[in-house]
Amino acid sequence: MDILSLWKSRYVERRRVKVREEPIAIGTAFYESLFFLDKYLDSILNLEYPKELIELYWLVQDNDGTLEVLEDFRRRFEDKYAFIQILETDSIKDPDRPRIRNVVRNYNILVAYSHPLDLILVDSDNFPVKYLVKRLLMLRELGADIATGVTSFPRYINGKYYLGFSAKIREGDKVYYPLMEENGSIYLHKFIAHNIFRVDITGFPSTLIRRELLKKHTFKLPDPNQFGGCDIEYSCRVREEGYTILADYDLYVPHYVSHLIWEDKGDRYMLRAIFKKDELERKWMQLYKLGDRRMLRRRNK
Repeated sequence: MDILSLWKSRYVERRRVKVREEPIAIGTAFYESLFFLDKYLDSILNLEYPKELIELYWLVQDNDGTLEVLEDFRRRFEDKYAFIQILETDSIKDPDRPRIRNVVRNYNILVAYSHPLDLILVDSDNFPVKYLVKRLLMLRELGADIATGVTSFPRYINGKYYLGFSAKIREGDKVYYPLMEENGSIYLHKFIAHNIFRVDITGFPSTLIRRELLKKHTFKLPDPNQFGGCDIEYSCRVREEGYTILADYDLYVPHYVSHLIWEDKGDRYMLRAIFKKDELERKWMQLYKLGDRRMLRRRNK
């Protein structure tokens, strides 16, 4: 399969559209996020969008001090934002996929509390760029039911970590990342890196979902044989029903775990990923504390 030709077939023109400034909700669930919380909050503060039109919905699971920092943020800035709501919950501990069960519940809580606005889900370990909201609203005006930026992440396969991106194309039973390989090195073609595409599968690192779609589809526990979380399941399900997912690869959202080094080489960017070992270990420890035997067996293979 010619990866570049496949992605070119899904290209969407970046037309000039009028973006209406309107109330919008941003929702984040926090899972022991204290270590990088300041960077997340700085990113939220620096968004180039009227704060008086932003409603913030934050859900803290198993408080590690995150709750107190968020409450301090609310005291300092609640007069700037339209609304700030902070919720707290305990984790579901279960040997059968407790992490995904928690994420499903938490996403649905954020969806319910943010009604009736369109919702931008932002992962707590992602740090949105300042033009995130306006760019996502632009994608919505281009016809997106789900509009998303992209982030890189470590894919865990057979005991090793590999570079992945959050938005992908599916053809039949095969899934295609935009990454290509040459002489043992990984690269991203500049045509992909700076354009918009219709995709079939995406995680939700910094992702807008229309309220009309949220009314019809809730988050569900994915099939145990399906790789990926409930965001992947959600995107696959709604895409199969004909909804449009637009991913802007020029809207790259930094991720705490994965630091990318981009080397400009003519028509491509050669990529080198540095994965933070402490954060990878922290995520496995979270699974251990939740009792996720299935994922821990997978790691120990």
